[in-house]
Amino acid sequence: MGRAVFDFADPISSDPAKLAGRGYSAVICDASVDRWAASDFLRELRARDPRLPFLVITDRDSTLGAQRAQTLGHCITLTKSELSVSMLESVWRRIRHVPQRTESATPLDVLPVMIWRTNERGAFTDFSKRWMAFTGRSEEKEKGLGWTEGIHPDDLETWVKGFSTALAARREFLIDVRIRIANGSYRWVRHAGVPCADKSDGFTGYLGTSYDVTDLKQSAHEAHQEMALLRRKQQDLEQFPEIAAHDLAQPLMATESCLSALSERGDLDEALMGAAVDNIRRVQRMLRDLVDCSRAGNEPLPDVVASTGESLTLAISNLRPLIQTTGAHITYDALPDVRGDTVQLARVFQNLVGNALKYAVVPVEVHIGAIERGKQFLFQVRDNGPGIPENSREEVFQIFRRLDPLRSSGRGIGLTICRRIVERHGGRIWVDSKAGEGAAFYFTLLKAV
Repeated sequence: MGRAVFDFADPISSDPAKLAGRGYSAVICDASVDRWAASDFLRELRARDPRLPFLVITDRDSTLGAQRAQTLGHCITLTKSELSVSMLESVWRRIRHVPQRTESATPLDVLPVMIWRTNERGAFTDFSKRWMAFTGRSEEKEKGLGWTEGIHPDDLETWVKGFSTALAARREFLIDVRIRIANGSYRWVRHAGVPCADKSDGFTGYLGTSYDVTDLKQSAHEAHQEMALLRRKQQDLEQFPEIAAHDLAQPLMATESCLSALSERGDLDEALMGAAVDNIRRVQRMLRDLVDCSRAGNEPLPDVVASTGESLTLAISNLRPLIQTTGAHITYDALPDVRGDTVQLARVFQNLVGNALKYAVVPVEVHIGAIERGKQFLFQVRDNGPGIPENSREEVFQIFRRLDPLRSSGRGIGLTICRRIVERHGGRIWVDSKAGEGAAFYFTLLKAV
């Protein structure tokens, strides 16, 4: 059948320049796996000999390697199930009638991209051999505007508008369109053109490159689909608490009514009845808390300046009864403006200061301050309470987690809401504390400008 090779163990066979000069009749390759290293090698070999036939063996399904090989032109693809002596003889008869290239390659032909040139009117005048191999058309047909016949009909307007605008302004351009290749299929090709000038700075046309970006486009499309799927799943998760609260509210109310009816008939002990009703109401509060927590991280975030000073004032006003009860001494520095929502940030201060009032020892002392850190402000809310063990610093931000349920009537969602709001504002929140040494909560917010 002649000389056919592909042996990467042979150093001569792995060198395209040496291989092209040995007079082989064809190259037979196995593209059974998607991660097929031979495709890049074949591109180098094709640049040196655009008429050398390739026979690519694939698995049952067309693989990425085979698809890449097809873009080179003069490529015959067979699946392993089609392999037979008669089939190989038939393929060989087709291969041996392909005329072989005798002229030597120029430096432009061996570059890993396709090269072309236009005149000052935008007509294409020259193409590299790699372009010819890629499209499978003659240079004579490609010249002028002939090559545009290979542009996908849906992309032709994109090319005409983009190129005409760039040509009129004599500026660089980058345009992606689908091009019909040698095997009749279409591939995404990125065309980049740079204006050229003569010695007197007169515009002489474009020198440009084109390269196959189909794999890049496919990856971007798959990433876009994956992001859309993740957004839908996130929306479902965000809506779940409200759906659950709505669906469970009715049966809980019905259960409470049944218990009341049984109690009136004397079928239930009063103590048992009271415990059952308390548990039902506790579940109802937890459902409301879930909804509240979910909304805290999903409320619209206006692109406006927020006064954290006003946020703190609002929080202290809401906490006034508790402040008076505990006799707390609250101090604070002048607080800056940030990018965000004043009301949502008031909830952060209210939860942090409120926790300090609930857990702190007498006399209660709380201080709020902020310092500038690059493009952000670092806020601090410090108290003189019992502190938080080092191994629980992350646990306190988890929903419904209370380190000491006996010391507080809280439901364990305040810090969870703080984290969701701060992260929604593009910042982060954490605590620095040791047991018995008070606690300092820190969070960052973006500057207003």
